[in-house]
Amino acid sequence: MGARAGDELKLAQLLFPDLVRNVQAALDANGDGAGQATAAEATLAHAVQQLKSSSLGHAGFDAFEVPGHHSGTGAAVADAFDEVRRIMTWIGGSVPEPEAFLAAGVDASKLAIALSSDADLAIVPAPHGIGASGWRSLYRGAARQPGSPLSLAEPLVLAEEIAQSFATLDDVPDDVPTVASGESSGGTSGEVRWTLRLIPAGATPAVLGLSHLHGPHVTIAEMLMLQLMRMTRGADPLDARSFTWLNGVLSDGRFAARHVFDAGERNVRVTSREVGNQGPHLGARPPVG
Repeated sequence: MGARAGDELKLAQLLFPDLVRNVQAALDANGDGAGQATAAEATLAHAVQQLKSSSLGHAGFDAFEVPGHHSGTGAAVADAFDEVRRIMTWIGGSVPEPEAFLAAGVDASKLAIALSSDADLAIVPAPHGIGASGWRSLYRGAARQPGSPLSLAEPLVLAEEIAQSFATLDDVPDDVPTVASGESSGGTSGEVRWTLRLIPAGATPAVLGLSHLHGPHVTIAEMLMLQLMRMTRGADPLDARSFTWLNGVLSDGRFAARHVFDAGERNVRVTSREVGNQGPHLGARPPVG
């Protein structure tokens, strides 16, 4: 079964748990040949696809409206998902449906209220676990798009210490809800964990001149995806004149990662800096969610 059908089956298990259990029980009782199981999975996947194409299919995004108001935040979240879906096709990946994030514990009302009250916040579905190679592939895909601000030669530059510690830096904070995806993408295999949070998306960090000790901080996956989302819609890259601290530390806690867009070289760079550094152009983008 293809990756897309597999996603539909996962969503079917969330939306129709009783039906899925009944189908599985019937297959177990009658001896489920491979053909029967595949046909049942295909039927469930098709049912979900039909639901998503109907008006009911917007229910997941409707949950991101401010309670009691038609704020338009649900549409903004839907647009963000569409952007990330297009981006992930560059490495053959896909994005979990909004219902999966709700089931994982994402507080849609909290995000909607914050999103409607702060124009600088952006909703960012972000994959953790595609590895440095996956992100390099995504940035090469972005560089190939018409009008891209990225260089084709090297659109994403990871300092040696960042590349070596990428798996550690790519970890998700313990208190953040995640949706697991076992698909392989970007040349990596194993579990990919998706987060859905709001990230301050001003031209420079929301808080400047503070050390890494003053968090919380955006994850490396969230920051890299936020840049890609902006670039695909033709918006200016962030951090052209500033640096953003990223979550996590390396070298026994002495250094942390920072993100910048190098306009001269036309690439996004992730390098490291001492955690106590308080440069006037270095700051934090505290996530919400």
